[in-house]
Amino acid sequence: MSRVQLALNVGELDAAVAFYSKLFSTEPAELRDGYANFAVVEPPLELVLFEQPGKGGTLNHLGVVGETTDEVGAAQTRLAESGLATSVEDGVACCYARQDKVWVDGPSGEPWEIYSVLEDVEMPAGQLRMVDPETGASCCAVVAGTASRRPARRLAADESRPVLADLGRRALAEALGTALLVLAVVGSGIAAARLSPGDVGLQLLGNAAATAAALVAIILAVGPVSGAHLNPAVTLATRAFGGLTTREAGTYVGAQVVGGAAGAVLANVMFSVPALDLSTKVRSSGALWSSEAVATFGLLLVIFGVVRSGRTSAAPFAVGAYIGGAYLFTSSTSFANPAVTLARTLSDTFAGIAPSSVPPFVIAQIIGAGVAVAAINALYPSVSAAAADAVVPHEPSQARPPRGPALVDPDTNRRS
Repeated sequence: MSRVQLALNVGELDAAVAFYSKLFSTEPAELRDGYANFAVVEPPLELVLFEQPGKGGTLNHLGVVGETTDEVGAAQTRLAESGLATSVEDGVACCYARQDKVWVDGPSGEPWEIYSVLEDVEMPAGQLRMVDPETGASCCAVVAGTASRRPARRLAADESRPVLADLGRRALAEALGTALLVLAVVGSGIAAARLSPGDVGLQLLGNAAATAAALVAIILAVGPVSGAHLNPAVTLATRAFGGLTTREAGTYVGAQVVGGAAGAVLANVMFSVPALDLSTKVRSSGALWSSEAVATFGLLLVIFGVVRSGRTSAAPFAVGAYIGGAYLFTSSTSFANPAVTLARTLSDTFAGIAPSSVPPFVIAQIIGAGVAVAAINALYPSVSAAAADAVVPHEPSQARPPRGPALVDPDTNRRS
């Protein structure tokens, strides 16, 4: 059963323990230097006391104690969908326990945490999980061998202007990134066809290598701003996992489609091809459609598998390697991206696709994405806690600074 948590700062721990033991007719479940934890049965309450001389009688933070990590993930998804700002932490050592948790601030800045305890751990003296009553900033210590999740930020409804400005920056990053991606796909296709006339295998190899290398660089370049989705399938999957709001997802997809079209036009111009040159290359068969479903499925599995494991620094290289390989192991050459598929209709060159061939391709990609979302949920039940970091972690909203990890000085009992 879930319990409400109340964490208080007290001037003298011994006196506070004596008082609350009498008030609730129960002894502390945990009593350490500068720290006490009461598991009150009636009413159901988790009472936590932090000894902070000079700050006694003030609120440290509030919380809800859940039974499982899945409850924490579900709470993060629910809060994100309602438009609240959240900060997610996995595997943090807090108050002599390893915990998964999500933080959210109340309208007056009061911090709330929803968490579950994974196991008990020992902590060095003084390194306790606390929230500074003046700044609202929190601290934690990461347990050796576990991953600490980067903050996953969502924006509150009353922050409309900062939200719109921030979303505009991210949309620009998605548009530019997708434009460069299509430029790489179409441009390298034209170059490969001209440099290796008559050798389709060599043309495809050159196209794949250039696209894979460019994709790594593009993700590294724009990822810190938007996450570098560059693909409506990735964006919609992120939305399904609660990493984006519906408005954010819609803005991302629109930017990707516009950016992709611009990239195709620019590639045509760069190689002296008519700027708008609708492709006549028909790509239509069951083999191609099944390839697109498989390619999209694999791409999402790679992205969210890497993100969920906490190895986000490897994501650009993993994605680039997968796309480069999928060029050759799928009969469709792995479009795996609705925005790029649409953009490639604008170039009647090596990488082009006839407009009539697009609908089945996009449907296959969406089917592949849907199956991938189900598979990822089965493999990683708490993936929603990491979804905001896809494809790579990016800047949180500027409306409010994210909580940052810090330790409490064992001598002063203050944040470092």
